[in-house]
Amino acid sequence: MNLNFFDVLINVLVLVCLCLPGYLLKKRKMVGESAVAAFSAVLIYVNQPFITLSAFLNVTYEPALLGNIGLCALFSLLAQALMLLLVRLMFLKNRLPLSQSGVLMFTSVFSNCGFMGIPVLKLLFPDNPEAIIYAAVFLVTFNLLVWTLGIWLLTGDTSTISFKSALLNPACITLIIALPLFFFRVDLWELCAPVAQGIDLLGNMATPVSMLIMGLRLADIPFKTLFSDRKVYGVALLKLVISPLLMFALMLPFGIDPLVKGAMVLLMAMPSASIIMALCHTHGCDGGLAARTMLVNSLLSVVTIPLAALLI
Repeated sequence: MNLNFFDVLINVLVLVCLCLPGYLLKKRKMVGESAVAAFSAVLIYVNQPFITLSAFLNVTYEPALLGNIGLCALFSLLAQALMLLLVRLMFLKNRLPLSQSGVLMFTSVFSNCGFMGIPVLKLLFPDNPEAIIYAAVFLVTFNLLVWTLGIWLLTGDTSTISFKSALLNPACITLIIALPLFFFRVDLWELCAPVAQGIDLLGNMATPVSMLIMGLRLADIPFKTLFSDRKVYGVALLKLVISPLLMFALMLPFGIDPLVKGAMVLLMAMPSASIIMALCHTHGCDGGLAARTMLVNSLLSVVTIPLAALLI
């Protein structure tokens, strides 16, 4: 599988352009401060579950596909865990307060695999809905690690770990619903086409809604301060360059389906996870640093995602 650098660049730029409506609406004060929370709720609880369900309904079950799902779970869990170990070792002797070092470690490890990863895969692999299935599996391992080891990185306190959130979240629940339909080859298009069409429509909203949210967030950060913090560039190196290279190196010795490898590498190449903003609010971390890191990574990823695609 060969992805052309300029084709990927154009697709990523299209996504970035979708940020403009949200950015302009917020700058002109046509939407309130609660807009990000409202749109995020729609994306997390409606659009992302339905895009996952749609992917499973549009792919016919085959034993090889089940093996690929298992490989996605294994390598996504392993790569994220290794990145977590790497950044933890790097920050052992740092002098920053935990409210900052925790943010830097978290944003170096965890990808925006849902809000941005799924839209990117949908654009780059329009004829391969199984790529979204692989992203759904990645999202499950992401949630398992975020709500356990990720919370520990931010707080340094194991008592704040939430196993309930790790297991009972939209990504896991959607997978529990979708897998039986997938294994038993339930053809919803044949049984009830209007319902299947409705699922597709709600799923297709994920891309514009996720980019709208990014535009709203970008509007809140003054550009003068956005690029002034040198710490964010270290995070960008780890998140946008080292992470996809690590995934590529882990999968290289094995004869893995190119689509699986491509999806995993690109998901690791996504910018920092936007969930960090909510977690900073909950656990008293440096929200300003988190916002700058996440948004700088998102802007730099316009170039680094096409570069990561060259590995595929």
